[in-house]
Amino acid sequence: MKRFHIRRGLPVLFLVLFLISCGDTEDPLDPEPNTATHTLGTLKITGADTPGAPAAPGAGVPFVKEVGYYKDWKLTEPLSGTVKPGTTFRVKIVFSEPMKFKPADNDDARPILYYRLGKEQHRFKVAKHGARDEDFVSGDAKPLGSGTDDFVCKYTVPADATGKFRVEIGKFNADLDGNNLAAFYVHDTKLMLGEQTPQPPQEPVAPTPATSEDTTPPSVVEVGFYRNAQVSNPITSEAVHAGDTIYTKVVFSKPMQLVAGSGAAARPSLFFVIDGVATPYRMKEKGAFASGECKPKWASRNIYICKYTVRGETLGTFSLKVGETSIDTTGVAVAAAYVHPASLLKSAERPNYDDVLPQRRQAPFLQSLCIRQAVCRGIFQFEFSFSKPVRLDKV
Repeated sequence: MKRFHIRRGLPVLFLVLFLISCGDTEDPLDPEPNTATHTLGTLKITGADTPGAPAAPGAGVPFVKEVGYYKDWKLTEPLSGTVKPGTTFRVKIVFSEPMKFKPADNDDARPILYYRLGKEQHRFKVAKHGARDEDFVSGDAKPLGSGTDDFVCKYTVPADATGKFRVEIGKFNADLDGNNLAAFYVHDTKLMLGEQTPQPPQEPVAPTPATSEDTTPPSVVEVGFYRNAQVSNPITSEAVHAGDTIYTKVVFSKPMQLVAGSGAAARPSLFFVIDGVATPYRMKEKGAFASGECKPKWASRNIYICKYTVRGETLGTFSLKVGETSIDTTGVAVAAAYVHPASLLKSAERPNYDDVLPQRRQAPFLQSLCIRQAVCRGIFQFEFSFSKPVRLDKV
């Protein structure tokens, strides 16, 4: 049998080699060590975006690193100035961290991305990774790559669109660790949509001092009546009936101060008006809501949905009122109370659908059963009586 002998010096040699292999292999004389593992790199932030300034890297709070407008789908040709009707452009949005992602075309979509056209705010729908063609149309957003920190949004300018276009990002966007943005983000760079008529040169005027806050009073830009809480099925007829639920959509020009509660303390101050008599809605912050209650549609708080179910004894007209105590998030109140001129006619009688709905067929049923016993061999006879003729199959 062969034997192997280990000299005493070999264990020391193996130990030295092991320590060398586990040590730092980077050249200590290298003046530029690997910056990918030793520094945070540089960030590109476009514009002095308001109202939320980006947090410093490493603070644990995600922020918007970059927003840009582009002419092409490759995002290589920046876009600025006036955009004509029919033009399709893209918006690139880059977050500092991978964000929570959920494709949807409702309030569940993440991230929460908006575009504002004039005074009206709209929300981008969120499509899946790699969506294209009919799955990625105007008003949609999707991840730019395989991650969830870069996104691209698509928008085609309608034929009748005019005004300024800009991007807004909701505060309640969270990264994968659950950290929200520090504040609601409004991009400072805007695009001008529509054909612009050249203006004649004007006399220069003295510049006015810049103010830090917008003191323009908020206003009501849209009121609509709908049959569903998603406010996608408008009430096209003027008549509603007992048992119908009316969802009223109210859109303000600016985010409004929200105070949950009822009566004079609730904000914004919203009423349902029946035959000229105004009754305040109860205001909620979120969650399910019942008849006589309102809540914001999104976190931006410029769109509110109010619910009212028509009672059987209620007749007359139905509309909406906005009270003069409604104020925006900077404390500026509406200029005056607003009553929506369009009303619904409420009736206790529902239409008769008997002439248009098919009559339900009634199945035959057993009316009687008679059992007779024969005189011999224990034979019984069964007699059945049905309400209608029935088919008899042999078994």
